[in-house]
Amino acid sequence: MSIGAWLTRLKRRRLDDQDFQEEIRAHLAIAADERVAEGADRRSAQLASLKDFGNVTLTTEAARRVWIPSWLEYVHDYISDVRYAVRVLAKSPAFALTVVAVLTLGIGVNAAVFTMLKSMALTPLAGIGDSSQLGVIVNETGKGRQAGLSYHDYQYVRDHDQAFSGLAASGLAIVNLGRGRGARPIYAELVSGNYFHVLGVRASRGRTLLPSDEIAPGRHPVAVINDGFWRRDFGADPDILGKTIEINNYRLTIVGVADSTFHGTIVGYDDEVFVPVMMAPQLGINIGSLQNASASELLADRGAGVLDVLGYLRPGVSFANARAQIGALSATLSRDAALTDIAQQLKVVRIWQSPYGGQTFILPALVVLGVMGLLVLLIACANIAGLVLVRGVSRRGEIAVRLALGATRARVVRLLILENLVLAVPGAILGMALAARGIPMLTDYAETLAAPQRLFFNIQIDRLVIGFSALVACGSALVFGFVPALRSSRIDLVSVINEDSSPRGAARGRMRSGLVVAQVAVSLLLLVGAGLMTRSLDAARRAYPGFDASHVTAIAMDVRANGYNEARGRVFYRHLLDA
Repeated sequence: MSIGAWLTRLKRRRLDDQDFQEEIRAHLAIAADERVAEGADRRSAQLASLKDFGNVTLTTEAARRVWIPSWLEYVHDYISDVRYAVRVLAKSPAFALTVVAVLTLGIGVNAAVFTMLKSMALTPLAGIGDSSQLGVIVNETGKGRQAGLSYHDYQYVRDHDQAFSGLAASGLAIVNLGRGRGARPIYAELVSGNYFHVLGVRASRGRTLLPSDEIAPGRHPVAVINDGFWRRDFGADPDILGKTIEINNYRLTIVGVADSTFHGTIVGYDDEVFVPVMMAPQLGINIGSLQNASASELLADRGAGVLDVLGYLRPGVSFANARAQIGALSATLSRDAALTDIAQQLKVVRIWQSPYGGQTFILPALVVLGVMGLLVLLIACANIAGLVLVRGVSRRGEIAVRLALGATRARVVRLLILENLVLAVPGAILGMALAARGIPMLTDYAETLAAPQRLFFNIQIDRLVIGFSALVACGSALVFGFVPALRSSRIDLVSVINEDSSPRGAARGRMRSGLVVAQVAVSLLLLVGAGLMTRSLDAARRAYPGFDASHVTAIAMDVRANGYNEARGRVFYRHLLDA
């Protein structure tokens, strides 16, 4: 019989018991009638029939074990305990609502931090395949610092690599869209021609960039835009293909719109335009360290590592194997280096370990927030444990009756812990709702700070977040409920009957005192941390920069937005400084 059938039978157990009792009564009545027919009186016939039949309760239990397996009987017991817990808590709404509110805050903070951590480390990119198999090749320049690769080194690694199914290159750039006063800065990605193919990203309209767009500098002034840019700036124009946009005063023809879920490969940034890396010199984007060099010389320059090189590992290749193979290529590059000060130490890291992207400064902050969130949850559990202890005093009589009637301590502890779990369930649900509401508010605030550039965080309340919240809720219920449940089950029945509970009262007093000490200690830790952070910020604000900054202001400008090339820009800045 299937589990579903067993559950159906469990649901109908009360009706089955009633039917079985009816059968027993009918059997006893028939046996008594037979004895009455033989001359016995009714009372004696009933007693004799019952004696011959045996213990009705034991017979019923034996039949139930045949109908329902033992594990399903345990399930029924747990369901009964949960129903009882709900009824008991419904009689104490103030206690239940207080506990749920405290749990909502604690679980909500931790769920929000975990969701952000997941979006930064586990699933940082949207619109691509399994990012856990996406590797990034970085150049470790010394003292633990990491940088990208030059275009020359990317080509060498791409052509000689055996660990990846394909390698693409990308670099983040802030460019000006439009000209004059109407220009606005946006995030763009300079990418290799195989970028979209390597990532498996398709175009919703038109085509993506191709290797043929990477033949020579400036030969293919084309661009692919993302879906959001197409909808915001072009009103989702179906005839978008062939239209032009002006980037840093250079016209590019739109050849495609990327898939709506794709926002680029720089974590935390919403890259609105994708341009062939070969167009960097024409757009005035410096990808080399040489001055007054031609476009070809800039692309061949190995002195500046500004490109993220990434790709999916081949099937069966681990990150350790990829690191070993890339390490061998790194040694070859170092020997062939044209400049003696270029030290090649290539390594393979995961996408969240890339030196480019918002994760470089957001992840450390999230770790600190995670620790603080855990401390907040511990304080919440200590508060709830105190409430549970106080409530346990008023329930000593009920627990004593259960123990006197034969309930084991384990059964009493289970019942009390189930009550805590019943409180944890709405706390987890409301905590996730709080996180789901609070995270967009934080990201919207971050976008207002970054405006007019756009940010993107791949935030999803998925099964992993739900599982984490459920785990935190269960763990919290055990933390604040297990010890009080144990203490509540250790009741001296004689002392309860005599209303003499001084020994146990002293023990409970010691536990409450311990909880207060723990709360104060953790609270002081948080207060000291907040005080140190405030003091550090104040010290940074008061730090002497080496000159009188009271009458100094800082401005930022981009003369390229007004049509200035590099030569005219230098003249403008010279005149500005001389004024």
